[in-house]
Amino acid sequence: MSLEKSSSTGMSDKKLVLTSFTERGYSKLYRFIRAARGVVALPIPRTLCESVLSSRGLDSFSNTSIPASLRRVWWSLLRKVDASIADRIICYRSEADYEGLRDWFSEVSVLMIKADVYGRIDEEEWLKVFKTSATPVTLVGDYTVVDNYVEAYMTLRHKPVAYIVVDALIPTPLDLLALISLGELPRTLLRQVVGYALKYFHEYLLRSINLTQAYRRLANDSGYVSFLRANSIRIFLQE
Repeated sequence: MSLEKSSSTGMSDKKLVLTSFTERGYSKLYRFIRAARGVVALPIPRTLCESVLSSRGLDSFSNTSIPASLRRVWWSLLRKVDASIADRIICYRSEADYEGLRDWFSEVSVLMIKADVYGRIDEEEWLKVFKTSATPVTLVGDYTVVDNYVEAYMTLRHKPVAYIVVDALIPTPLDLLALISLGELPRTLLRQVVGYALKYFHEYLLRSINLTQAYRRLANDSGYVSFLRANSIRIFLQE
């Protein structure tokens, strides 16, 4: 396993900023923004971001179409933004398809039920559901934030980009399934990764009060970390 900390390549003044998509990760990101000099680009939908930064945030975050987990993570940062840093923040995500995201989670749930209850793992089904079009992120500010492991992986695999780790970015089993679907990890790992995905869902996500706790439990799973190490899968650590 590659344990990687902040890196500098000397190739560009622009930097990638890595953080986990958790309440803790975004709280740390807020502290980074306050200390940084320059424009910080966030992976939040533009319309939502602009609404919050123009002081209409409470109405935007009462929108029940936004999944609760996304609202908690984004709001842990945006609620703290004041006029002293608002003009240094931009958001680069296009509008989110929340309904599509819910449909995807429903498909994943069906696969997990088949695997967990009936012992059925159709590899083609799993690869189809986790197929992603993830591509390298374009650097759009002095600091471009990435909170998605697959996007971070694809960006650093294809570009010599300097990066800063604000909060440890560890791949979840769902990230690994996406990487297998992209051909970045061998398909022979799929069944083992499905096993970790079931554990992640049942023992960590469902039994945690928030994403921070679930993520921490995953990071402390010695068996899972050993699996990452054995397969040379990168983990990005904060200094």
